[in-house]
Amino acid sequence: MVTLASCSDNNAEDPDLKRFKNRFCGDYQYSSAIWTGGNIDLDGDGTGHKNLDEEFRGCSGYDTKSASAEVTYDDSEETFRVSAKVPFYAANESDGKIVPEGIIYENFTFKVQWMDDGQEGQIEVSECLYEDMGYPIPDIIYVDVISFTDNSFDVTVECSLYDQHEGKPVKGTVIFTFTRK
Repeated sequence: MVTLASCSDNNAEDPDLKRFKNRFCGDYQYSSAIWTGGNIDLDGDGTGHKNLDEEFRGCSGYDTKSASAEVTYDDSEETFRVSAKVPFYAANESDGKIVPEGIIYENFTFKVQWMDDGQEGQIEVSECLYEDMGYPIPDIIYVDVISFTDNSFDVTVECSLYDQHEGKPVKGTVIFTFTRK
């Protein structure tokens, strides 16, 4: 079975839904990753940052072009689909020690329901799918899409990351921002 997803016009559709499609559907580029806790040192240089891009740059495997997102509308399910590929700092455990691995890219797919509220309409995430990459870190606890605007959206990920300066995993939230290309 093949399901086609599109953001094309449909003459019979709700004008607010059509406006939502025009506002949100399209390709997005990765803009930033902000850690909401205290400064964290992922790259082991002794200096921590909240702006994780500062940390990712010092880690093997980081490439800003590898992270991106796409928003489409699935007419058959009447849902938006948000596909986002985000950078994460991964670490493994070996002989009771945490071993940094570098940057991996995690894929998240969200089903987002548009709901007509009689005004502008609103969205609600109905499902989030992601593949466990098999690393103990990042330990992903919760993922959500928030803050949709005309030109950007945020993906929040509650997780644990390994702080090399502290020598232990630290729980917190990363806010990944994507902007329209």
